This record gives sequence, C-alpha cells and structure tokens, in this order.
Amino acid sequence: MLVQRETLGYMVFEVCDQWEQPLCLYATVHREDNYPETPRRGVLMWCSRTGERAAVFLGRAEARAAIRRTEHWLLAHDLDGRVPRSRDCVVRPVERVQIAAKEEA
Repeated sequence: MLVQRETLGYMVFEVCDQWEQPLCLYATVHREDNYPETPRRGVLMWCSRTGERAAVFLGRAEARAAIRRTEHWLLAHDLDGRVPRSRDCVVRPVERVQIAAKEEA
C-alpha cells in the first residue's frame, strides 16, 4: 500500500482538556455587533459564534501571525473570555492523503 501526503494549508485550533475546535477569521468590517473594530486582516474567532467557515492558511507563519494579531487585539480591548487565547491555540496541517494499492510486477 502506497500512501502519499500533500499539505494543503494550516488551520488554527483552540485546544482544551477534553475538546478542540477549528477557528475562523473574523472581521468587523460592515458588521453590527458588540466587538470593537478588528485589524484589517481579521482576528481568530469561534466558528459557532460568527457563523463563518474555518480558516485555512497557506503557510504556518500566516497562521501564527493570526494568533499574535488576535492576542494583541484581545489585550488592547480587554476582551478576555470573548475571544480565543493564544496559549490555547495550536497550528495543525491540513493534508490530502491518497492511498493506492501496491502494484505487483
């Protein structure tokens, strides 16, 4: 059996003791909500709160930058408990796995 893996991107997950969930990119541009204005490239937020799809970043560095941007926004606006904390976030690869049966010669 031949297994081929290809990394398609990276997702950020909030991980706690008994569960984990993917995070989405959230921006307050043209939105009516109770959050202060977000940075231009958005911040990480729970998908269940915003209704957005989970974010997939092209590189690990972009995912880490989103975590840092969210943490700075959280601290600047005193939003503890309303957005994910960086200490609970992990970056995981999104892979396409292709399994092929081994050909016999």
